Amino acid sequence: MGVGKSQIFRNLLVAGVNSVIEADQVNLDSQKDVEGELTADIHGYSSIIKWRGLGHGELSFHVFWAVNADVKGGKRLQRLNGQKITYHASVLGWLERKDGKWLQGEGGSSLTEMYLSEFAKSHLSGLSVDGMGFEVSGHDRLV
Repeated sequence: MGVGKSQIFRNLLVAGVNSVIEADQVNLDSQKDVEGELTADIHGYSSIIKWRGLGHGELSFHVFWAVNADVKGGKRLQRLNGQKITYHASVLGWLERKDGKWLQGEGGSSLTEMYLSEFAKSHLSGLSVDGMGFEVSGHDRLV
């Protein structure tokens, strides 16, 4: 039995947040609203991770996986700076830092901007990661 799509998306988000933490771009103990962008390798493919502060200690993270990979398919995006990219998976989620450290939601809840090509599904189903100093799931702030 394979990994479900919601778990693939959550694992991709965790890997993206981990990459930003490893690059020392976000401090989990800070309440400061920060924003930035990082290009990192996630599961063997170039990925773009964008983040920004939302107030109340929360950060949003948007991960684009297998950016401009030399494979068929994918979704195209023209970024605000005019750059055109193709990506094979994306997910957007929120990291709580004020009342604890966790990615909001369970499974696919609290995740948006989700896209998964067949290429991504076959490659990311083997991705399993733990959070670096944060829980990979937790309650939603709006609940």
